[in-house]
Amino acid sequence: MTRSKTIFISLAFAVSASSIAKQPSPSTRGFHGRYFIDEIVGYEQVSGGIPEAKRLLGKTLVISANSIDFDGDDCKPDGGFKISEIETGTALLKIYGLNYLDAGLPAKTLLLNSDECSPVFRVNKYQILFGWNGVVVRAIRDDMQQRGKTRGTAVKIKK
Repeated sequence: MTRSKTIFISLAFAVSASSIAKQPSPSTRGFHGRYFIDEIVGYEQVSGGIPEAKRLLGKTLVISANSIDFDGDDCKPDGGFKISEIETGTALLKIYGLNYLDAGLPAKTLLLNSDECSPVFRVNKYQILFGWNGVVVRAIRDDMQQRGKTRGTAVKIKK
């Protein structure tokens, strides 16, 4: 083998190894922001029902590095947040008893979780899904709300 081939193979291996080592782990930053509830996705076995669902529409959820604030109720997990990529179907069924396809989630997604706060599923770059008082809702990021790209405010009930 010539010296140039050896150098080329060594460089290719080094670039490949460094790209594997540098893959970023999921960060809470992708969840940070102010969200408005714009859709009711479903209900858990025990919930506040339609009256609670109507009350939640338009409410604000703010996610920061150390807390989740929902309509003035602040949750600061002692151990911080954990971000994980999950099989959505299994997790959503276990946590809320819902089918991920009915909820409009991808097969795999990121989950913002902690021991103290409600788990938050990432629907896409601009939307999240979470449960409150047994009502499972979808919320849209504030910057999308400002551009008029909301999905609407009608109550959509899926079971």
